[in-house]
Amino acid sequence: MALAGQDHSLDAAVDAKRHHDPLIHRRREREGDRDGYGASDVPDWRSIDWRRARRHAIVAGRRVSYVDLGEGSPIVLVLVHGTGGCWQNWLENIAPLSLEHRVIAVDLPGFGGSEMPLARISFEEYADAVLDLSEQLELHAPTLVGHSMGGMISLEAARRRPGDAGAVVMVGGSSTPSCCASCGPTQRRPPTITPALPEVPTLRRRTWRASRRRRLAGGDRYV
Repeated sequence: MALAGQDHSLDAAVDAKRHHDPLIHRRREREGDRDGYGASDVPDWRSIDWRRARRHAIVAGRRVSYVDLGEGSPIVLVLVHGTGGCWQNWLENIAPLSLEHRVIAVDLPGFGGSEMPLARISFEEYADAVLDLSEQLELHAPTLVGHSMGGMISLEAARRRPGDAGAVVMVGGSSTPSCCASCGPTQRRPPTITPALPEVPTLRRRTWRASRRRRLAGGDRYV
């Protein structure tokens, strides 16, 4: 009976710790404890109390909403969503990234929980909003991770204020005309730009063109 009671107490302790640290199985796996692998088939983000991670700041006179989660590495990640998005677009990414980094996922002005900007909407204004928020949070040269339009905004931020962006990571994005025009051979380019899956659109176009040629030639009746 005592042994069963001890097991029950141990299970309760583990459950309590898991409630306090919803990513405990991920941490145990990283620490070499294979028992943590596959401990749950529930997505990590579902076990996080996002209300505690929600924050607000006043940027250019308007309220900007963001999520702040994680700590550890000196590299801070600022996640910038794309057109029609919000910070929740990064739900599957924030949890694992926050195991080793501080992660800030922002709602751009006019999106999600952020108020509409007072100024005219533009890439330049969005870039300034991201960097002004980073400055308020005392982030030193954070890594800007932008998806789609967020990638363009991140590049614009690095172009406008190179010292305030440590790196730019593009996720399905492209550069803005102003960024391309200003990065001449004698000017400083944005720091460390890491493209993500840059060949996917080209690959799709090539595949479509090849399929169309086969159909026209009558060599593929089922495509």
